[in-house]
Amino acid sequence: MTHSDHLQPGQDSRQDSHYDPNQALANQALYDLDRTITRHATFTPWLWFAMLRLHPWRAILFPLWFLLMPAYVVKLLNRKQLKQLGFWLMIGARIKQERLDLIAKDYATQTIATNVFALALAQIERDKAAGYHLVLVTASPDYYAVHIGKSLGFEQIIATKQRMIGDCYSHKISGANCYGRAKVARIKAEIAPLIASHLNAAILPSISYSDSSSDAPMMELTAKTFATNPSRKMRKLALMRGWEILDWS
Repeated sequence: MTHSDHLQPGQDSRQDSHYDPNQALANQALYDLDRTITRHATFTPWLWFAMLRLHPWRAILFPLWFLLMPAYVVKLLNRKQLKQLGFWLMIGARIKQERLDLIAKDYATQTIATNVFALALAQIERDKAAGYHLVLVTASPDYYAVHIGKSLGFEQIIATKQRMIGDCYSHKISGANCYGRAKVARIKAEIAPLIASHLNAAILPSISYSDSSSDAPMMELTAKTFATNPSRKMRKLALMRGWEILDWS
């Protein structure tokens, strides 16, 4: 059970006297990817990009991807299942890791050139110059998120893990889709053990950036929170909790 499981509506988990965000995530700057750093979501464009490089004939199947989305809306599919079906439909059941990584690297280059807010790049540079350890925390799959993150200067990337079978990527996801409270679990498992090695002479207050209210559990972990390019629901939550609102668009 996490520290925020018993929150009342509108209550910020940082009000818990047993939780000190400055110590728990000292010097960490946590960034969401889709619609926070990027203008648009990245997964559907990725499927199209990869399909054209690998199996152009599958373009005739692309409308099926959009037909799957209502099944998610009515909860017949969860996000993990939807992503797995998208991969299987557009890329295949499995693909050599080396082959997909080359395509993912090209997709990352295109994404950075065409789908990233200039103000996001500027903030990333400011946080890096201030001494923050930059962490990209995203539900996007690791095979392209890692290329985007490293190209933008992130020192650590926490993303949805694609399952490996030998030297191939499977269409299946390994573990949980890195979304909502699953992000919190990954942060606690993968960042906390490293914090001591990144402490500066002066401890910086941890900060987080996201557009989505689904990231509230992650943002509650940090001392400073920025609702960035917020959705309607996120804007309402930010106003209720007194979180600063940024518009990078």
